[in-house]
Parts: sequence; C-alpha cells; structure tokens
Amino acid sequence: MRRSLQAAVLALLLGSSAACQSQWGPHGGGSKPNGLASGGPQAHAKLARVDLFPQGVGFFEYQGMVDGNASQKLHFRSGQINDVLASLVFQDTGGGRVGEATFPSQEPLSVTLHGLQVNLAGNPSLAAILGQFRGDVVTLKINKSGHKTISGRIIDVHQTIPPLQLRPVPTGPAWSINLFSHGHIRSIALAKVRGIHLDSPQLQRSFRRALNALARQPNVHKREITLWFHGKSSRMVRFAYLLETPLWRITYRLVIPSGQAWPKGKSEPVLQAFAIVSNQTDMNWRHISLHLLGGKPISFIEDLYRPLYLPRQVAALPPGVSFSPQTYGNSWGPVVPLRAGLALRAEPKFGLSSATANFSAHAALARSAKQADAQLLRLAPFNPLQGMQAMAQTGRTHPAFDYRVRDVNIPRQQSAMVPILVAPIQGRLLDLYVDVGNAGHPLQSLQLTNTTGKYLLAGPVSVVRQGSYGGDVQLGSLGRGQKRIISFAVDQSVNVRQLPQKNEQVLVSAAIKRGILYLTQDLTNTAGYSVVNQAAGARTLLIRQNTLPGWKIVTPAKHPAARHGMDQFQLPLAANATTKLPIVQTQAQKQPSDLTGLNRPALVQLAKTPHLPMAIVTVLKRAVALRKIVHQRQMALHATGSEETRLMAYQAHLRENLLALNKVSPVYNAMAADLQRQEVKLQKLRQTSVGQRASLKTAQANLAGFWRNTRIAKTAARKGK
Repeated sequence: MRRSLQAAVLALLLGSSAACQSQWGPHGGGSKPNGLASGGPQAHAKLARVDLFPQGVGFFEYQGMVDGNASQKLHFRSGQINDVLASLVFQDTGGGRVGEATFPSQEPLSVTLHGLQVNLAGNPSLAAILGQFRGDVVTLKINKSGHKTISGRIIDVHQTIPPLQLRPVPTGPAWSINLFSHGHIRSIALAKVRGIHLDSPQLQRSFRRALNALARQPNVHKREITLWFHGKSSRMVRFAYLLETPLWRITYRLVIPSGQAWPKGKSEPVLQAFAIVSNQTDMNWRHISLHLLGGKPISFIEDLYRPLYLPRQVAALPPGVSFSPQTYGNSWGPVVPLRAGLALRAEPKFGLSSATANFSAHAALARSAKQADAQLLRLAPFNPLQGMQAMAQTGRTHPAFDYRVRDVNIPRQQSAMVPILVAPIQGRLLDLYVDVGNAGHPLQSLQLTNTTGKYLLAGPVSVVRQGSYGGDVQLGSLGRGQKRIISFAVDQSVNVRQLPQKNEQVLVSAAIKRGILYLTQDLTNTAGYSVVNQAAGARTLLIRQNTLPGWKIVTPAKHPAARHGMDQFQLPLAANATTKLPIVQTQAQKQPSDLTGLNRPALVQLAKTPHLPMAIVTVLKRAVALRKIVHQRQMALHATGSEETRLMAYQAHLRENLLALNKVSPVYNAMAADLQRQEVKLQKLRQTSVGQRASLKTAQANLAGFWRNTRIAKTAARKGK
C-alpha cells in the first residue's frame, strides 16, 4: 500500500513539473500581475555587455528600445534569483521612468502545508498520513484483485506488537487501522491493505493541493522577474544584474623572432594573451562587449526571494486554561530576525564601481523614427540614476587590469578563447644555469620586461620560436615595468662543468688577552665553471649558485647582486669555444684558543705556526719555560711521594715480622733497629715533600699570573716564510 501511494505521489510530481532551463534570455510577454494594467508594448532588450571579475561573478547589461509603457520578462534558475534581486539596476532614458520589478512570491512549504487539511511536511509515513484522516470515510482494498473492499470511518492508526515467537529473527511492531463500518469496529493490518480510496471529495482536493505544493518546491524550477518601464516616447532602456559565473583563465603565446639578439629599433618578442571564457548560460552571446576586470568586489548571497515571517508573541491565558501551541513542520527554516525600523518598502541602494558605470553600445539595436537620438543614447555612459528617485554610489575601486574586447560571440553552453592582448614586449635571450651540484646543460631563457602597459596575470605560456614550438613555461603575475626570467627549453649545445675546488687559509693577525689567543685568518675558496659552447652562434650565460653566508666574492670583481639567496654571474660565450669562469670567495675568520689549558708540547707546536707575529712567539716561549718549571717541580714532588710510599710499605713489612719473632732474639733487635732507621728517612721525605709542594704552588701561581698579566694587542702576521 505504501509503495502504491508513493508511486502515485511520484506520478503527480512528474506530471506537474515543467521543463526548466539554466537561464533564458530576456523576452517580453504577458500582462502585468496583481491586477495591474498592462504596460503596452513589450521591451526586446538584448545582451550588450558582460563584465567578468576574478571572484567568479559576472555583471550582465542589456539594451533595447521601448515605445511608451513596456515590460520585460526575465527567467533565471532558482539559485540565481537572489543574486539578481540584490544587484538589479535600471536605466530609462528619454523622459521615461523605471517602474516596479515584480516576481511571484514563494511561501515557505511548511506554511503552505500547515494551512491544508492534509499536512505532508517532513516526509510523513503512510500511518502518519492516515492518522490525519480520522473520522473521514475511506474504502480499503484487501486482496490483490481488489474484489474485497471494506468501507468505514477511520477511528485511529496504531502499532501492534506480535507475540514472542521462537524464530531466528523476531518480527517488529506492525501497523493496524481501526474502522467503524456498518455498526462494527474492525481492525485491519496495514500490511494486508492493497489500496486506499478517499471517499470525501473535500479530502481529495486537499490532498491534491498538498501534492501540488510539494511539486512546486524543487530548486530546478525557473524564477521569473518582470521589469516595468513607464513613458510616452520611443526611447532606450538598459538594465543589468550580477550572476555567478565560471572563473575565466588566461593563456599566453610568446613569439620570439629569429636570431640571438635584437638590436634597438628592430623586432622584439610579441606577447599574445587569450582569455578562456565559459558561457554556461542558455543564451547566445552575440556581438557583445566583453570586459575582464581586475577589481575584487566583495560578493555574497542573501535570500531575498523567500518571504520571511516574524514570530509573534502569544498572549497569556487566564488561569486554569491551557492548550497545545501551534507548530509547523520540520521544513520550517530558521527565522531571520528583522532589523528594528525596517520599512515596508525601502528605496533601493546600489553601489557600482567606475568600471561598471561605462557600458558600451550594442551594434544592432532596433531602428526607430528617432534613430539619431537613439544613437546618441547608445554612446552615452550607462547612468543607473536616471529614472530612479534615489540611488547611492560608492567610492571608486582600483582595478589591477582592464581588458576590453568588442564584438565577442560565444554560443550558449560553450567556451571560447578570446584574444585580449597582442603587444610587443621587451626581452633578452640568454641561457640560465642553476647550480645544483651536477654538471649539465643550461636552460634556454628569456628575460622579460613588462612593457605592454598591462598587468599580466599568472598563466601558462607557450613559446613559439623560429616558426615552431619552443616550449612551455608558467608565468607568475607580472606588474607594469617588472622583470622576470622565464625558461622554456634545455640548450643541449652548451655544457657546463665545475672546476676543481681549492681551499686556502692565511693568517692575518694575532692577539693575546688574559690567556686567550685570538687568530684572525683569511679563508679563500677557489671554484668556478668551465662552459663549452658547441653552437655556431654566440650565447650569453647567466649562472646562479647558492650564496655562502659570510663569504665575499672577489673574483670576478663585477657581478650582479645576489637575489633570493643566490649569486649571479653573467658570462659571454663565444661560438665553438670553451670559456672558464673562476670564482674566488674569501672570508675573515676569528678563532679563539685557550692557552691556559695547553701543555708544553702543544705550546711548542703553536709557536711554530707560520707567519705568527714575533711578539706572540716570545710570549709562547716564555710560557713554555714557565710550564717547564711547573712540570719539573711536579715530577720532583711525584718522585718524593713515590719514595714515601715505598718506605711506608717496607715499614709495614717490618712490623708484621716483628710481631712473629721473639722479642729477646738477635733477629728481632736487628729488625727493630732497621725500622727505626726507615722512620728517620720517612720523616725527612715528608719534610722535603712539604717544601716541594710549596715550590710547585709558587710555579703554578707564576704561570697563572703570567697569563693574567700578559696582553698583546692585535698584531699583523709576519710576511714571508
């Protein structure tokens, strides 16, 4: 039963829907709605100009002749109507006046369905729909053939829970309908019902109205706007609006003349720019003026087509009285609160930039008796204030570029590649080699200077050289007068190799302060490139390599300044020759060394450093002598300590033997006498050790004081060997 009802609803929806188009061209026709008198002749405006912006929006202008009162109908997709209502502007010349722009109101579905006897909002189930028919008479078809029918008034529709059964998958709740039929109350399972007939004509009409309301809701339907113009003479009218459009893109062709260099006054590269524009509307763009503007207007969409309902407060009821509040279906959208002081009819305000204020004339307007006046009107700028009582203007915007192309033809639902720029551009042919650590070939390149007078957008560039394809390159945005090097092919006739690298270290100066030796050295790195040009013509090679922080290039003496962390070198290449480019870089390096912790051999080795100033050498030799005294006293103290250790061990041995001997034996007396002699020697060694420690401390203090009090100012290194 539910599938049958859904099929019926689908049939009604398909039968009531109309074929819709993406966007229809403006046309006249029809009488004025809402009981207003007809405006007389219909306007036949044609698309004259399209302004496209980088944000994916377009401004469409129409022009046409009218005689007296006239109207113009426009059709749009439902997704476009809010842009049109937010941006539509008019101009009525020759003493005419712009009238209303009327369009059918779209009531929210939940509001429409709530006013009907049958509410289909929220996609209700069959049981929920039948529950709304309580008290009405229906006829149920029980079997498939439809012979068995039961008629009666609906009491209610409820769920029945089947008894628990020992089955692998227990059944869930089922729906049943209770009818009052011929004095009996009968309960029929909905699963057995094959068809339901609504016996009440009023209920059938309400059900059809609910289905018709659903059928009018799909977004694919077109939306209609009628423009009205009031006047007494033949005159020109204009109107324009904003629509979302596909992004347009740009592509370039760079034609390079023959030869390696172009003397002043001779041929230069020619840059051709094409805009790829998509006409995704259902109207043909015929002989229009296409403007590609660089401004960035802020654009957004606001729902102006659907009426808004402001919730009202509910008055308090007397005590003891209660009722269920009125509710709407699930399709009711969020309520947008109205601003305080919102008038029922506000004067429109439009803000147009100067780029959209100058509309060009259409070349094929209808001829009339006042053709001369109409010609003047076509050449006049589009004034959206004429014929309107009040209209605001915004400040001037600054477009980054403005490409204007006249007499453009693009069929509907098609794209076109429109030439927008053909101009000579200053260029210099060269080879570019970027050092990445491997030998290889440079890239054929061109150093461009934007002398076209236009802002060049980023886009792909196809290079045409000597009448054939030369390569591709991606061009970044290039402002007026800016320079850019583009590479489009590999120059296999030129081979670049790296020269062997050599590092040198030369002492410049030295200084000592508080035991720290400061050596200033010049580090020299010698490298470069060997370039073989096998071509019959000369070349200009531009080499780029990573900049070494802290290093200074001394050879070649003249070279371009580093940019973006890379050094640049320009090298002219003779035909069929090998050219070398040596690159010498230097760096001053200051290296500190702590002398106080160095031993005597390290100090001796440091004093032999080539080109070390004699003042530094003298200090190091004096330090070696002091370090020698310290070392000698350390060795004497160490020898005394070793002798003390030996005597103490020997005394321990004697004491151990004395404990094992008889105290009245001659051996015992001899060992006791020897122990006495060793004790005397040990006391003398201890006295010597005390003196040696004091002497070592004095020598160490002398060395520390020497480093503390020695200062040698920065002294140039010795020349020669």
